[in-house]
Amino acid sequence: MRSPKSEILVFAARFAVFFALVMIPWPGLGRVFNATFSVIASMAVDACIDDPDVLARFHPADPEKPDEASLGVWDTVFSVTRARDDAPLKVPLPLRRLAYVPLATFVALALATPVIRPRKLRILRWGLALLLFRLALTVALPIARNLEAFGRDSVLDWLARVVYYGLLEPPNLMYGAPVVVWFLLLFATSPGQFDRTLRFGLSAGGAPGAEERRPAA
Repeated sequence: MRSPKSEILVFAARFAVFFALVMIPWPGLGRVFNATFSVIASMAVDACIDDPDVLARFHPADPEKPDEASLGVWDTVFSVTRARDDAPLKVPLPLRRLAYVPLATFVALALATPVIRPRKLRILRWGLALLLFRLALTVALPIARNLEAFGRDSVLDWLARVVYYGLLEPPNLMYGAPVVVWFLLLFATSPGQFDRTLRFGLSAGGAPGAEERRPAA
């Protein structure tokens, strides 16, 4: 049986390997992720808009267009075209920071965590659900504000700005959010082991899940 320090070192090594694998700039990864996100997000928007005069779509940034020339392969553009308007409203979104890095970081953490398979699957399932909900808010709030869905300078508009700029938009949260979600789910999926989880997270005690792998006496 490994010592607590060995468990921590094994976890750190496994996380480093998984994190490196998901962060390597694999050829075509940005384009594939962008195209997949744009298709799924466009279908979700279609389901939410009933007005036949409004066409709302996500599409990967096109460098051939002057207003999108400064965007890259990881950038998607949300465009809204109304029948009465000539020029569509366009909102660029940096998918690598808003979507890919948080999701990939969480997956690397979850896969590296030394717990039994059923608990690991619960952590993955709930963590991805929470991060996708956060992503939905991160995408929806600026779009709703651009469309003036809340009314300028209203209470809802103020709340939307507080949530977006305080909890969703800051660049450091692309790493902070998945770490917080992972740590909370370690506790939520095994409340009785919170003491070990806390010590493990602070690198001052045993690894979570160590007792789960001990054979029964």
